[in-house]
Amino acid sequence: MNFDLIKKYGKEFFELFSSLPKDKAKKISENPKNTNGLTVAGKILNVYKKLKSYSNFDNFQYKLKEELNKSGSKFSDSISTLEKDWTKIVKDYEKEKENILKILKETGSPGLLNKKTSIK
Repeated sequence: MNFDLIKKYGKEFFELFSSLPKDKAKKISENPKNTNGLTVAGKILNVYKKLKSYSNFDNFQYKLKEELNKSGSKFSDSISTLEKDWTKIVKDYEKEKENILKILKETGSPGLLNKKTSIK
């Protein structure tokens, strides 16, 4: 499910990127070659930040229903839109994942090179 993949990939990217020294992170961010990968990673990171407080999709769905009932929006339309968006975000990230992790590891500290990541 995309909910779980977003949490997995978002956490993975967040931990790797935030473990970089600030000068290394800045160097990665400023390199034009990294723009596409970082844009994709940024999208998954933004969604991850919104979802990380939910233990599972059911909890997220329950909270979303509450919020939508207050605003008068249709739940089914919102879920359908979210699922389409999440599918695109996950597919884009999976296409760029090896490149993103390679950029972080090459530019990062030696400790990152030994960190296990699940590139599949």
